Amino acid sequence: MAMNQPSPDETDEAMRQVLRGWPVIAGSALGVGVSFAAVAFLSFGVFIRPLSDAFDWGRGSISIAITVAHLVLAGAAPLVGRFVDRVGARRVLYPSIALWSISFASLSLLDGGLTHFYVVFLISGVLGLGSSTLIYTRTIAAWFDRSRGLALGLAMSGVSVAGVAIPPLTQALVDGWGWRNAYIALGSIVISSIPLIAWLLRDSWGAVDHTEGTAPTGAEPEPPPRPRARRTRTFYLIAGVASLAAVGIHGIMIHLIPLLVDRGTSAATAALVASVVGLGMLVSRIACGYLMDRFFAPRVTIAFFVGPVVAIALLYAGVSGPIVFLCALLLGVGSGAEVDAMAYLTSRYFRLEEFGEQYGWFYGCFMVGSSLGPLLMGYGFDQTGSYALPLLGSILALVGACGLLALIEPYPDADAL
Repeated sequence: MAMNQPSPDETDEAMRQVLRGWPVIAGSALGVGVSFAAVAFLSFGVFIRPLSDAFDWGRGSISIAITVAHLVLAGAAPLVGRFVDRVGARRVLYPSIALWSISFASLSLLDGGLTHFYVVFLISGVLGLGSSTLIYTRTIAAWFDRSRGLALGLAMSGVSVAGVAIPPLTQALVDGWGWRNAYIALGSIVISSIPLIAWLLRDSWGAVDHTEGTAPTGAEPEPPPRPRARRTRTFYLIAGVASLAAVGIHGIMIHLIPLLVDRGTSAATAALVASVVGLGMLVSRIACGYLMDRFFAPRVTIAFFVGPVVAIALLYAGVSGPIVFLCALLLGVGSGAEVDAMAYLTSRYFRLEEFGEQYGWFYGCFMVGSSLGPLLMGYGFDQTGSYALPLLGSILALVGACGLLALIEPYPDADAL
């Protein structure tokens, strides 16, 4: 089902809105590119083999660290979203960046204890939630309307750029300086980004303040009670899509490098293949955002999820050589669409005044899936000596996500929210 096609005047105004808001988009892109979900997640696969070799840890055991962090994120996200709705994004963002980057750098002090590893990831994840996509998508949703999908795609492309840069950068740091110094270097890069993010976003918060509980009296109808908003059929469908898509895509993303190395690919080449995922994310985020402004977002998202289904099927078939770069590109196409769609759907089905909390619930579901995917992939390998069975599970999860998307109803009228 297509949206009403924008008129030429509306299209021109949408583009002018994007141009006026470029600092907000650029600051958000940089912020999500150095977030915990980007840096810790995208570098994780590079560290799996070095940590396994250093401490004789199994891949499933190592993957628990991501599971622990994401499950805690899942539980905390709605609470943090509600907190941000009330106190504002700026008061949460900068302390979060500084604290999570320091805790992440402390992984250089690992002494062989898995508990230490898990605790640091748990702490880093909690601290990093205040500088996650939850903050930036809320800012974008408040600034943009007709061009919201494109603006979200451009802003979230920061994760895509990170996806291109972080795997080979991390591999180079590990090869040149060792894995301990690599953790320190990545943490230093994150904390050094704060001044530039602050400069770019310095004028953005005024547009967000009007949705932070201070809207003029009578400007809009009172928002519905929170329990009512959460119990809609659409709420549960979006939550299910977020969970299943994360299970299907993130498990293979985390284990792509070790999977390729097991098949004879060099570590450096495998990291390069993983960086192509970021390239696919970059293209799909912008394209998906642009298309969601013009067509019904659930159907656009289904089209983008076809890519990772094909990629995982090819990996299951045992492909090797140059075709694995195509697989990585298709994985990125699906990964680039998932967060954009989640934020866009939140903004269209729920009031902006409660965006933080509602998106927090969906982000929490997304984190549950992100935690289970790598865990199931790792333990599936440990138990069977192969990634075959987990890859089949990833395909089924993505097909399930597409089925739920097909059931989502048309956008409600603004007056019905």
